[in-house]
Amino acid sequence: MKIEILGSGCPKCRKLYENAMEAGKQFPEGVEIVKVEDILRITQLGMWSTPGVAVDGKLVVQGRLLSVPEVAQIITNHLGERS
Repeated sequence: MKIEILGSGCPKCRKLYENAMEAGKQFPEGVEIVKVEDILRITQLGMWSTPGVAVDGKLVVQGRLLSVPEVAQIITNHLGERS
């Protein structure tokens, strides 16, 4: 599973990335978390309000700073969909 943290590098975007990295530690079975600041990629995903989260190329959250438990829940939900 690939989690993309989308944003311009603002403080909220950086904090969301930190929260995602922390949440990812709970899932050692292959969750890849990457920070995306490329505006073209961000707009290709349909995002217009930062920060955002995409899972496997699909935008799932935009315009919100998620907590560690909220990111963990997104990962859990998507892992469940894959099985």
